[in-house]
Amino acid sequence: MDKPRHLWDYTWARDLVILLLVVVLVYLAYRIRSVTVPVLLGLALAYVFNPLVTWAHARWRLSRLTSTVLVMLAAGVAALLAALIVLPLVYYQLANLVNRIAEYAQYITTRISPYIDRLNERARDTLAQDDETLSQQLLDWLAQVDMAQIKALMIRSMNLGFDAVGAVGSAINFATYVMISLIILGFCFFYFSWRFDRIIAWFEQWIPPANKRRTVEIIARMDRTIAAFIRGRLIQALVMGCVLSIGWYFADVRYWLLLGLLSGLLNLVPFMAVLGWVAAVSLALVDHLAGGGTFSIWVVAWPTLVYVAAQALDGWVVEPVVQGKATDLDPLMVLLAVFAGGALAGLLRLLLAIPVAACVKILCQEVVFPQVIRLISMIELIHAAGDGPLRRIIRQNPGEFAEVDAIAAGVGT
Repeated sequence: MDKPRHLWDYTWARDLVILLLVVVLVYLAYRIRSVTVPVLLGLALAYVFNPLVTWAHARWRLSRLTSTVLVMLAAGVAALLAALIVLPLVYYQLANLVNRIAEYAQYITTRISPYIDRLNERARDTLAQDDETLSQQLLDWLAQVDMAQIKALMIRSMNLGFDAVGAVGSAINFATYVMISLIILGFCFFYFSWRFDRIIAWFEQWIPPANKRRTVEIIARMDRTIAAFIRGRLIQALVMGCVLSIGWYFADVRYWLLLGLLSGLLNLVPFMAVLGWVAAVSLALVDHLAGGGTFSIWVVAWPTLVYVAAQALDGWVVEPVVQGKATDLDPLMVLLAVFAGGALAGLLRLLLAIPVAACVKILCQEVVFPQVIRLISMIELIHAAGDGPLRRIIRQNPGEFAEVDAIAAGVGT
């Protein structure tokens, strides 16, 4: 007589419950994202700086607390010095760009105005030929106008003054939120860096002993992938920003530091640094022509050569050294992951799309595909065995083969 089976005996039921719990936790974190965002940023910073804290702890025989404080102080001093050196020049270039935008716009308008005039002349000729048809279409459109919507729009426009007052209050609330978020971020950065090893050990105790070794191996592989990608992209962004800034300075690009740093930040996301090159070439060309110069191919060629050299350095030297084949994803998969991340989660979360795709690939290779192959093989064996000894063995071990027997029973012989 077969033992009665409970729903919890089925592996798919347990996995489904765990998946539902994860979805609920993610939803709750999203609902209180004003709190979870600085906490997660603090955790991310602790994750990035953990190797440095661990190295200081082991190298100098310091306590974990002392190593964390020293690393945070060093990072803070480095960030402060960089801000004092770089920010004034960036602010000057940004202010100069804002002041010259009107000049650039006037030049572009002057150059394209003849083409616009030609289009207007053709449009007037076309409208003159179909004047009666156009008038009838206009009358038909006016007959369909909903006056209630126009009234509501007028009432909404008269409330703009009250909205402006509310905007001032919103700005104050935003500044307060930023200050509180920075405090939470700094505290979480410190606490997670200090207790990083204990937090990992606390999570490990919840892994079932039967699957602990395999689970830890998979998580360790994911950790190596994520760590190599994130830290590698940060180093690549820093190198690209420095190389492009220096190269565009010698290429006589007016906003060399601003554009170089922007391109470095864009380099955090694969294939996005090309936008910085487009901006650099466009601004260099417009600035040269608006200043009274004549068109020269070298105005476009020099910034382009600097960008190509920086990309070659990044692709052939920096990336293989600091990142290597961390994600093990093809360029097409990387591109699709970036587009999917931008479509589903927004521009600021594009960086997470690559490590998430890499982790999904690892899960599929280590867990999903072997389970699918195992289920298919067991089902084929069950059907081949009929009602013989093999099926009796499976029925005597419901905890291990419950899902296989259920699928085989559903398919039928």
